[in-house]
Amino acid sequence: MPDQSLPERASRSHPRELSKVIAFAFAILLLLWLRRPESLLNAQFWAEDGGVFFQQQLLHGFWRSLAQPYSGYIHVIPRLIAAVMSFLPVRSTPLGYNASALLIEAVSCSAFFWPCYRKIIASDKLRATCCLAMTASTVVGSELIATVSNLQWYLCVLSVLLMVAGGHQSTEKAAEVWLSIAQVFIALTAPTTLLFIPFLLWQVKNKPGCLKVRPVLHLAALFLQVWIMRQDNAAPKAAFHFDSLFLATLSSGLSRCILAPMIGTRFLTYNSEVALFTKLVLALSLGVAFATLLAVRLQGSPRLRWLLCAAYIGIGSLLAVLWGRGVVKEFLSLDGLRNYTAERYFFIGTCMFIFCVALAIDTFTQTMKYGIAAVLLAGAFALGTVRNFPAKTFVDLHWIDSAAKIEKWEIASRRHERVESISVPINPPNFVLILDDND
Repeated sequence: MPDQSLPERASRSHPRELSKVIAFAFAILLLLWLRRPESLLNAQFWAEDGGVFFQQQLLHGFWRSLAQPYSGYIHVIPRLIAAVMSFLPVRSTPLGYNASALLIEAVSCSAFFWPCYRKIIASDKLRATCCLAMTASTVVGSELIATVSNLQWYLCVLSVLLMVAGGHQSTEKAAEVWLSIAQVFIALTAPTTLLFIPFLLWQVKNKPGCLKVRPVLHLAALFLQVWIMRQDNAAPKAAFHFDSLFLATLSSGLSRCILAPMIGTRFLTYNSEVALFTKLVLALSLGVAFATLLAVRLQGSPRLRWLLCAAYIGIGSLLAVLWGRGVVKEFLSLDGLRNYTAERYFFIGTCMFIFCVALAIDTFTQTMKYGIAAVLLAGAFALGTVRNFPAKTFVDLHWIDSAAKIEKWEIASRRHERVESISVPINPPNFVLILDDND
């Protein structure tokens, strides 16, 4: 097992290591773009990107939009992107949104490659392969790549890693400041990070001196998000039924977070309901057996804590979504499980599963060369990568033509001329961007 207290020099980003990190992030960015190339080649808005963030930025400006909850909570990072992209011509705004989303997604998916995470998995090759699996084998549908409105799922994974980064007496103050800012902004964007409260409380209790500041700020941001969610009447309300919630969490986790990235969604739902049920039972049996074997192997090891923390975050994210969004009933039948399409809800759980597999492979291959572990991990998700890689394309709604209408509306509105409401179609096809009249 690698030493958990690696020398600080081994985790610092020297110029050579920094160049490797940047190059790897660009490789991840390219891979994400290849999954949905029209995001830059024929950029269009997706759902809330145009219908909420762009629209409210255009109508109300940054500060008023920033304080306005949507779906029960505030979205700081999308609002910041909307404010910056408001300086672009309207015809280029979707391109700016999509490029910004791809950049943040690439940082989130490549972050585990950073040298500071050698304390978790020492092999750079294995961590890189883990990042590649998170990038390429996850099921993304048409909503998870290059969409600002769904950045929160990537940001949750990044926030997990940022909690682990730094936090030592030798960490530079500038790094702690930037990590604090990033964690606060993520907490004020992604309410699923409420799952991290136990970890943050532990850090507040055990970190010395000024190193408590970062978890305290993170907690303060989360409590502000909770207060806003309680004040906003639009926040979803869902009834709690333990038995149905347990079954829905089990079925969604097995199908979407475990089997889908390994064998592909189409193969998972192909054939009869009996075949689907058989795959779920087989996955459950093998998963329980392997998890038990791994827990026995890691008994008394610090790695067991990493494994349990990842399992908590993965399962907790499913519970939060299924209950909080009231979608439990969709996963209580095989037909509902087969046809449910909101893949964003399972991204965090999938990433945690991939990490657990990487940690398990690293544990069982300690006496082998690191390259073997990377090959095994790549093989575990190769089939899912091939079958899940292409993202669903957007319908071409001719944004350039719509942009011309919006620009005319905007110019007339700024001149305080009378303008009539306009409605612009955006993806998915049932969404519209509405700009009201000024009567």
